[in-house]
Amino acid sequence: MATKPQPSPDGGLSNSTKLADWLSAHIGRQVSRHRGWEYLQQMGFRLKVPRPSHRKSCL
Repeated sequence: MATKPQPSPDGGLSNSTKLADWLSAHIGRQVSRHRGWEYLQQMGFRLKVPRPSHRKSCL
């Protein structure tokens, strides 16, 4: 049975460590951080941040 995804308990972004810890508690066995990252990638997670602007730009 699939569970509804919940926001991160600390209010921040989800990451592989948080996902691995949650999954470990949910299924009752250890899940590695790398496996957590693989699951995030399968779900389409991409950390999108804006490009830094040049400090000498005219804007």
